[in-house]
Parts: sequence; C-alpha cells; structure tokens
Amino acid sequence: PFEEITYCDSTKEKPYSDAFKLLFERRLFSDKIKFYISYSEKYLNRLIIPFYRNSTLFYFQARALNNEKPRYLNCPRQKKSTVLYPYNTAQDTVLLCEGPLDAISLQIQGINATAAMGSSVSLQQMILLMQHETKIVLAFDNDEAGRHALGNANYLRKKLRIPELSYCFPPKEYKDWNEAHTAQMDLKSYVDNNTKLLSWEAMSFLQLQGNI
Repeated sequence: PFEEITYCDSTKEKPYSDAFKLLFERRLFSDKIKFYISYSEKYLNRLIIPFYRNSTLFYFQARALNNEKPRYLNCPRQKKSTVLYPYNTAQDTVLLCEGPLDAISLQIQGINATAAMGSSVSLQQMILLMQHETKIVLAFDNDEAGRHALGNANYLRKKLRIPELSYCFPPKEYKDWNEAHTAQMDLKSYVDNNTKLLSWEAMSFLQLQGNI
C-alpha cells in the first residue's frame, strides 16, 4: 500500500505532508523519478524510494521521516549489498555515492550516478559495476566514513584487478551531494573539475590525514 507523492494541500495527513516537505526542501522532485509514502505496517509512514528496471519495481528503500530508528529499512527481496541504485549503464562514467537521495540529486543535475546504500561498496556491487565499460568515480560522503570507504574500494580494486578508479568528494562545505544540490551548486561543473585518479599518492595523502 504505497501512495505516490505528487502534490500537497490541506487534505493530506501529516506523514504525507512530511514526505512532501522533505522532497521539496531537498529539491528532489523530478518528472523522471517517483516517490511514495507507505501505509503498510512494517514501513508505516516512511518515504519509499523505488528502484525501477525496465519500468518494473525490483527493489526499494524506506526512509524514516522523523527520528525513527533505523533511518533506512530495505526491501526484503535481496540484500542491499547486491543492489545498486539504477543508472545508465551505456554512459562512459558513473559516480558511486552512498545513498539513493545523493544519486538522485546528481541525476537531476545531469550526472550519471548510482548508490551503494551505505558508507561502503561491497564486493558484489563492485563486480556489478565492472560488467560495463564505464569509468567508476567513487563519490562518498565528505566525512571520515567516506574516506574509509575510499580505502575499502581501493582494496577491492586490487582484489578484482580493476585497472583504475577515480574519486570526487562533495564540495568541502557540504557533507554529501544532496546538501550541495539543495544549495543549488552546479555539480556537473564541480565534478568535471574535481574528479581525480585514485593514485597511490592520493591514497598516501588521505592515509596521512588519518581517515583511511
């Protein structure tokens, strides 16, 4: 029992209006992306972020609207470590960020992006990314966990013998891509100008900072 979130007026109950407010304030409404509010018992009053493949819903993530714990509940069909937020596999570059709302923020700005649904990419997700001849740009959050995730991804690169990875953190004044998107930054230009090769020098510098 999901209801699509399209508009809000005085007839809408609070959970719906809370979801609408979150999406509006974070500038996440788009003609190409749908969001829902759930009225089912397990996902009651949570924002539903759907994952579509060929117009078919195959996975979803349910986000708390207030202080409910945990913040995210995942679709029980399969483990989140085996799923990536849908992206265009035909493009030559994809940004891998942490959460679907970050990936959606980047997609709204014309950037091909996916999400690992957490602060670290799994072995299965990296193998999925390798199936396409796509440049992978690691775009984790701008915090210690994001830098630690970079080190984990570099370990998987070596294990899977991936020739190279690139990386791009969000602008330093913002924690994640959605915060930067909400502030109306031109993220396409920013990514073009700040994507770097994940070289051993870059890894050494981040290790010296104590974040990996």
